[in-house]
Amino acid sequence: MLRSLTLAAALLAVAPLAHAQLVVGGHASGGAPATYLIDVQTHDVTPLFTPEAAIHGLAIDDQGKQLRYTLLGAIRTWDFYTSGPSTQVLSTGIGITPALTWARGRLVAFAEGGTLAPRGFSAISESPFAVQPLLSVGLEFDFQGLGFNPRDGLFYATHSSVTVHPKGIYSIDLFGSGAISFVASFPPQIQRAPGCAVGDDRVYLVEGGAPGIFAFNLLSAAYDPQPLPNPIGVQALNNAGADWAPKLLMPVKYCTAKLNSLGCLPAISSSGHSSVAASSGFTIRASLLRNQRNGLLLFGVGGRAAIPFQNGTLCLSGGVSRAPSSGTGGSALPLADCSGTLQLDMNAFAAGALGGAPLPALSIPGVQVGCQWWSTDDSGLFATSLSDALEYTVDL
Repeated sequence: MLRSLTLAAALLAVAPLAHAQLVVGGHASGGAPATYLIDVQTHDVTPLFTPEAAIHGLAIDDQGKQLRYTLLGAIRTWDFYTSGPSTQVLSTGIGITPALTWARGRLVAFAEGGTLAPRGFSAISESPFAVQPLLSVGLEFDFQGLGFNPRDGLFYATHSSVTVHPKGIYSIDLFGSGAISFVASFPPQIQRAPGCAVGDDRVYLVEGGAPGIFAFNLLSAAYDPQPLPNPIGVQALNNAGADWAPKLLMPVKYCTAKLNSLGCLPAISSSGHSSVAASSGFTIRASLLRNQRNGLLLFGVGGRAAIPFQNGTLCLSGGVSRAPSSGTGGSALPLADCSGTLQLDMNAFAAGALGGAPLPALSIPGVQVGCQWWSTDDSGLFATSLSDALEYTVDL
């Protein structure tokens, strides 16, 4: 039934899409503080969590496991794996911190000054705790957003005052000469841009209530013509954080499911997290399937795709593998509904505990794996059903 799947993927596969994510925080349009994950390719927006108050600065660690955010003079932590706040609250002694990013294994902040550092930029080591002043900055600069570009080793920050220097994007050579250089003015739709992130050689500008998140391309020295969606409401006009997440290990959904013969869209989801050291604990599920049918998980490491397949969309590029099949369960026949479900523990499957033929790549840290559920649907076109897809990164 699926014997032509690998061949179809090989013949029709498109080049794998580059994939990266932007995380922003501030207030939702309804007024509550919130943080969001934005896929810069698909423009999908996923809510993450609700912090205690409006975020000033936001940073994601190099491993993509934890998010740091500032509330006044303290730095708090949110864990992507547990989807919950950490008990860690770091009182830094550097004053109000409107800008935060992660660079070379440490937090780097722009702060108003305190007992441990003057007004300006400081590097913060968390264990053991230490503050290293990097560059003192006078009142003529009011930096808010802050991001780091590893390619050129420069920090990029947003400046909103026009008393001395024009407002816009600036580069700061914190690890070198300390030089501050003007890069570009804000686009007309942006006034302050307290959120700033750097990734894919772009500087992303986030302002509450703006009609989009605007990206300045550092290579072409021009703004991208199409902004990203902006989920941050006007309440966060002066309190919005942003950071780039190139290694974020949180599973991300993408692609489009195929409507089944009962009018349901099968949906993929997950719980737990991938770990080569664990023999269980990362379950990928499908819901809204036809009851009492058979199905299986398709998976691969060739990247994302959107290939026409069985009157739906195959979301995996390159070679596509199959996990063992199982029944969807749900309501007993002859009732026909969408109560069927499927699930597979990918940690156990990768370890060889569930049979089948797991790819060796499923046990290599850093590999990105795409997954999509396939199941039977006797009354549907091609008698098959397809869920949307999920992409995750194999972790230690």
